[in-house]
Amino acid sequence: MLSRAFEPFFTTKMHGKGTGLGLSVIYGFVRQSGGTVSIESEIGKGTSVEIFLPRAMETFIKARPEVKGASTAESGGETILLVEDNDDVRAVTARRLRRLGYTVVAAEFGQRAIDILKAGTHVDMVFSDIVMPGGISGFDLAMWVRDNRPDLPILLTTGFAEEMEKADEMGLNNVEIVRKPYESEVLGAALRKALSAARRARPGSGDL
Repeated sequence: MLSRAFEPFFTTKMHGKGTGLGLSVIYGFVRQSGGTVSIESEIGKGTSVEIFLPRAMETFIKARPEVKGASTAESGGETILLVEDNDDVRAVTARRLRRLGYTVVAAEFGQRAIDILKAGTHVDMVFSDIVMPGGISGFDLAMWVRDNRPDLPILLTTGFAEEMEKADEMGLNNVEIVRKPYESEVLGAALRKALSAARRARPGSGDL
């Protein structure tokens, strides 16, 4: 089991008690930063996890704090369908989207998002995580949207570099993917880009 500890959704918990994404998300973030993770476990002594990150060679620059409403002017008040299975991440992302000026409709997994769309709920865009339980990934959702709601733009996100490489293999090379972790400014720019591209593609838009 130790060798599988960083696998997405692998867990020793009982059904319904957790997705097993904690260590896999940490591993994805660390690998994305050029580091690695080591885990050791011994019966009677416990488990230790060590994170190794490359030393920063540049002078530390204090990051600018997020400013509420800083990017609100960029939003046209559109409604975003947010699809994220992790409760905490979904709550944080929903707050970010609202600060950017969007209305949020939230879904905890892919099938729920499809049900919302089938029900005719008005949304202007879908923003979905890629790796989710339940048999429908963000890629599957993107293909459903492409086939059933081709007018609806979709933006994907993931913390796993290997998942980003699968988009081309699945014929989704035109779908943009935001890499976790991301800043609000990056998310805001990606949303506006996808929404603007979809608007230009509509018949009669008048844009060349």
